[in-house]
Amino acid sequence: MILKQAVTLLHLPFLLLIAVATPLASLAQPPISRGEQLLAISYDEAYRRARSALQAEGYVNLREGGAHIIAFKQEHSAVIMCNVAPEGKVWINVVVASYSNDAGIPGGERVRLLDRMGRAASVTSQSEGCGLGSVWAGTESGYDLTWTRRGNSAIFDVSGFINGNNFSAEQTIEIVGNKVNINRYKAIDGNTCRFEGLIQSNGKNVRGTYTCDKYKPTGDWKAVINCN
Repeated sequence: MILKQAVTLLHLPFLLLIAVATPLASLAQPPISRGEQLLAISYDEAYRRARSALQAEGYVNLREGGAHIIAFKQEHSAVIMCNVAPEGKVWINVVVASYSNDAGIPGGERVRLLDRMGRAASVTSQSEGCGLGSVWAGTESGYDLTWTRRGNSAIFDVSGFINGNNFSAEQTIEIVGNKVNINRYKAIDGNTCRFEGLIQSNGKNVRGTYTCDKYKPTGDWKAVINCN
C-alpha cells in the first residue's frame, strides 16, 4: 500500500519533469531512470538531503514546490520527491531524464543521487536552509504577519493584523535557487499581490519587494523561514 501511494504521488512531478526536459521541437521522450528508497529520517531531513544531493552533483536552477525539487544539469533533468510514510519514515523517489545517446547515463545520475540521499547531509548543506519550511514570520511595510504552510504543499495561509484590523489571505510560494516568488490571493481586503525576494546566505532570511493591484501598491517585505 505504501509503495502504491508513493508511485501515485510520483505522477504529477514526473509529468512535469518530462515537460521541462522535452524540447518543444521534439516529441521524442528522453531516456528516463526511476528509483526509490525508504529512509528512517524526518521529512525535513529528507528535503535538506534532496537539496544537498542535487547541488553536490552539479545540478542548478532548483525549483521547489510541495514535496519535490526539480533541477537541471547540462542535458539532464532530475526530480527528487519526498513522501511521508508510516513509522516516521520517508519514501524517496528519484527520476532522471537525459538527452544523450547512452541510455545508461540517466541511470548513473539516478544512482548517484539516491546514494547521496542515503547519507546524512553535511553541516554546510544544512545551513543552506530548509526549502519552504513550515512557518514564515513575515513583515510587510512594517506589519508583522504569519505565513503558515498547509502540510507539504506550496500553499500558505496568511494571518495577522494591519492597522488594527484582522487580516487573512492565501498565497503560493515558489523557490528557484535563491529567488522567491509569491502570489497572494483571497485576501480579506480584496487585494491581489505578487512578492519577489532573495534568500540570504543563511538560507532562512528573505528580503524583497511586493506589488499589489489595489491598496499599498508597492512596498518592502522580509521574512524568517522556520524549518520545524
